[in-house]
Amino acid sequence: MVFAPRRLPAARVGLLAVLTILAVRLSAPVMARDHFVAPPEPLPSAAERAPPDAPWDTLDKAFAAAEPDDRLILLPGSYGEIVLSGRSFEGRPLTIVPERPGSMHATAVRLRGVGNVVLRALRVWPDGPDAAGALVETDSASTRIRFERLDVRGSADAPDYRSWEPQVWAKQGRLTGVGLGGRGDALIASELTGLGIGVTVIGARGEVRGIRLRGFSVDGIHVLGTEGRIHGNHLEDCIQMDETPTTARQAWSPGAERGAEPATAGLRFDGNVLLEWTGRPDHLLCCDLRGIGLADGRFPDLTVRNNLVIISAADVIAVDGAEGATIANNVAMGYHGIPQAARTNIVARFPARIFRDVARGDFRPKPGSGLIGTAARAYAPGTDLVGIARGDAPDFGALQAPRDLSQ
Repeated sequence: MVFAPRRLPAARVGLLAVLTILAVRLSAPVMARDHFVAPPEPLPSAAERAPPDAPWDTLDKAFAAAEPDDRLILLPGSYGEIVLSGRSFEGRPLTIVPERPGSMHATAVRLRGVGNVVLRALRVWPDGPDAAGALVETDSASTRIRFERLDVRGSADAPDYRSWEPQVWAKQGRLTGVGLGGRGDALIASELTGLGIGVTVIGARGEVRGIRLRGFSVDGIHVLGTEGRIHGNHLEDCIQMDETPTTARQAWSPGAERGAEPATAGLRFDGNVLLEWTGRPDHLLCCDLRGIGLADGRFPDLTVRNNLVIISAADVIAVDGAEGATIANNVAMGYHGIPQAARTNIVARFPARIFRDVARGDFRPKPGSGLIGTAARAYAPGTDLVGIARGDAPDFGALQAPRDLSQ
């Protein structure tokens, strides 16, 4: 028996077609968009090229119109103080970038109640000498803000910080480069130059990774939030302005003196390089840097490892209140508050005797130093400070010697 197919009424066919089209549209991915933004003060060179069609005339308007995975592309010029507030992006983040690297400048960047945004390759420094506070900052209502490849300076001429007079440094000491106030905020692969404090991390699970801080007169990095991650950073050239010691890494527990839960549980310092001074040794303002200092509280589950700390202070890595700490394979001149530190770390009182070429900054173990292949595997991380695998016979210290010792 053969059954003939039934014909559907024309109206029903039309309805099915409409529903099918709607289903396809609803299931199709939303395409990310690029929003171009014109600056209040365009660069003179920007007039030589045709601008994109209908760029937004303010960053605020573009920010309000953007959707997750969109990009706000900043056209060349000066944007003054950038303030964004009141929007969080679900799923993929919003990204804010200049049209060309090095083509934009802002006097400050402030985020208030903003979530899931990436800001990349921005240049930030104040226009005049009277600025104070953080140049780049997020507040406690923000979350998952990621700053990448920033260029943050105390002033436009900050790369010449060694030539600054004391009165200039007295003003720079009022500036903090980046303040991370929100949960899960991060500063990645950025340059900070000529500041009082480099970075302050207040929010929980903040991350500072791969930054280079040169020239700082108060402290390098402050960490107050739980589960902070300070990894793979390079700090050099502290400036001495008064009798107050300058510290490369500092943490304390707000409220611990009142019996409150410590704010710095789960803190990790891993793979950082701290160099007190890299210029002329007779410079008027070179300081006696303190290294990694943790005090005024309790620090459960602390990890300090693979750090290279070359400074003149006696207690280069000093910890008061550590609980369940792992402090291993660091290279430092001395330790405080760390029982049996010499078992798991290098006490480098005479660096030239044990490292390959201190004058040229080569702190890998030299043959005959007693450091090659002598570290306990239980304490040595799987890779050294620059990511080289340690293998079955790890070297003692933050850096592995080359397999071919003639290199």
